[in-house]
Amino acid sequence: MPPLPPPPPPGPCPGLLPRGTAHVGDLGMAGVLDSVIGDDAESVIDRFLTGMPTRLPVASGDEAVLQSVLIDIDVGSRLATAIERVDRGCLVA
Repeated sequence: MPPLPPPPPPGPCPGLLPRGTAHVGDLGMAGVLDSVIGDDAESVIDRFLTGMPTRLPVASGDEAVLQSVLIDIDVGSRLATAIERVDRGCLVA
């Protein structure tokens, strides 16, 4: 299989606050890469241009993305010690 293109740029970088709180402003999404937050892009554009409420079908496609974070937590203190982005792309069968 050919390699997938890189995932879309992530949201704000995650951070670790001074007292052990992990923070991220926006994780991104889990869904079809060629979509608008998982919805069919053409339907979203039509809805925006016409201003008419319509159903938004779930997007279909063969490339998906998962954007997330991995947080390490100290079991004793129950405080976050590290946070990092974990983004993956895959082909959907």
